[in-house]
Amino acid sequence: MADYSYLEHWADKATWSLEQAALLVNEIDPDLPPIPTFEPESASPASRVFFWLKKEWQKGTLSSVTKSDSGEPLFSPGTLVRRLVERGKHTISARLRKAVERPESAPGPSKRNRKAKLRFLHAAQLIWEDHPHMTAKKMAEWLEKLPSFVHSDRLPSFSRITIRKYLIGRGPHAAGRPSERSQRSAHIDLVSYAKRI
Repeated sequence: MADYSYLEHWADKATWSLEQAALLVNEIDPDLPPIPTFEPESASPASRVFFWLKKEWQKGTLSSVTKSDSGEPLFSPGTLVRRLVERGKHTISARLRKAVERPESAPGPSKRNRKAKLRFLHAAQLIWEDHPHMTAKKMAEWLEKLPSFVHSDRLPSFSRITIRKYLIGRGPHAAGRPSERSQRSAHIDLVSYAKRI
């Protein structure tokens, strides 16, 4: 019988590279050789997942939380798995999803994540004090980047779709079509807000 305990080991890691994620969602242990190579024209599921995730990152729909020593972007496992699930574009190992979503791992419904939700909401309130016309959609885009600016007490990463759900009905702007002013791109100094949450 195959041993899939490595999936829980990887689910507990703080970050994954895109290569690691592409292997893990296909139940390939990144620590065991031979490691497949990723080719743009390859039909292998791991290659297809890797290049799709890379494209999402380049478009800005995925935010890295840090970089490796070699400068490679690293991502929260929950962010990568949620993005793949939300889009439904690629098959994800059910065992990996179960490992990532269990209560003791970062992306699960843990006490730590309830606390993180409150921190995201607090950051949103602080930003809305300075930018009251910002829509929840635009706020979620900014807050998705927040974990990479929080250094004292690590903040788990959440997708902008999840953050936007937290923000529904909480902003100071009126319901309905957003004003032209709210759609303008404001510059937000996330470093200063990160220090205050």
